[in-house]
Amino acid sequence: MEEALQARNENDLRSPICVILGHVDTSKTKLLDKIRQTNVQDGEVPGLLVIDTPGHESFTNLRSRGSSLCNIAKTPFVVALNKIDRIYDWKAIPDAPIQETLAHQPKHVIQEFEERVQQTIVPFNEQGLNTIFSYENKNFFKYVSLCPASAHTGEGVPDLLHLLIKLTQKRITNDLIYLSELECTVLEVKVIEGLGTTIDVILSNGKLHEGDRIVLCGLNWSNCYQCLTSLQNTWKKLQKLVVVIKLQSAVFPCILKIVPGCVFNKRNPVVIDVDVVESQLRIGTPLCAVNGEKEIVLIGKVIGIELNHKAKKVVHKGDPAVAIKIESLVYETPKMVGRHFFKKDQLYSRITRASIYILKSTFRNDVTREE
Repeated sequence: MEEALQARNENDLRSPICVILGHVDTSKTKLLDKIRQTNVQDGEVPGLLVIDTPGHESFTNLRSRGSSLCNIAKTPFVVALNKIDRIYDWKAIPDAPIQETLAHQPKHVIQEFEERVQQTIVPFNEQGLNTIFSYENKNFFKYVSLCPASAHTGEGVPDLLHLLIKLTQKRITNDLIYLSELECTVLEVKVIEGLGTTIDVILSNGKLHEGDRIVLCGLNWSNCYQCLTSLQNTWKKLQKLVVVIKLQSAVFPCILKIVPGCVFNKRNPVVIDVDVVESQLRIGTPLCAVNGEKEIVLIGKVIGIELNHKAKKVVHKGDPAVAIKIESLVYETPKMVGRHFFKKDQLYSRITRASIYILKSTFRNDVTREE
């Protein structure tokens, strides 16, 4: 251990460990999922290891183990005010910083937002804690930072990540210097069908190899085990997972035409028959239309495609007409045929720059040059 301490290098830092704590149903896992989706290419938050802990009281021990590992616990803690998109008439701006999205809200929304924030501040004051919005906080030891956010729309998530990384870099750099000595903490022991008893661990320092022998100790016992999990197989699974995530994030170009007389459900979820006029339609494609004022109307995401009562994943130009089901996005007001868009309107896939990049880098062989 002494040799490992002497060999430490300030330029060789490991990822800080952050734990998400909260009551049951506060969307901790949803928030973590949103954070991961902001960097799907690497599959993790850059420079940050996040532990998700259950909110139910039955998982007290797991939460305590997770929080004891947390490096950021050594810095002033941060409060995420989740579900801001639940405020009535909230106008969502996906993945926007909180100050930007607040600037676009109507007055009555701002008023309700301020009332709810005040209702949150009072309990903190009762516990002797002063709170302030993170972007106004000049003294992180005197005030608790509040970060309004939405796990659904991603609003405020950039502020939250920026604050967490900023705090770790400024406050605990010395604790993050990498050690070659193995430091590994058991988070949870569970039985998985086909694998038997497994152990979830957090590797803080050093390296753990397949085939290494490890010793687990209790108060009155100790057992020796061998690491049997194939790291190579795990890496292959992660590679497949990244491809799946990229496929879910990719939006293939397409133009659709509603078949006359084939609108079966006008409200969410919209069910219609369509012809693929250009390119290809896939499950998960976000669709939009252009109204008479030349404004883009985001309709929703395709969650089902059927041809002769058989499910399909992809439909190309020239294929027979198919029935599709379109579900409104959680942060959008549900759209209705005949009110927000019309039977004569063409429907388009909603393409983003990120999607174009994914198509070029990962699915170049799945689209033609014309598409």
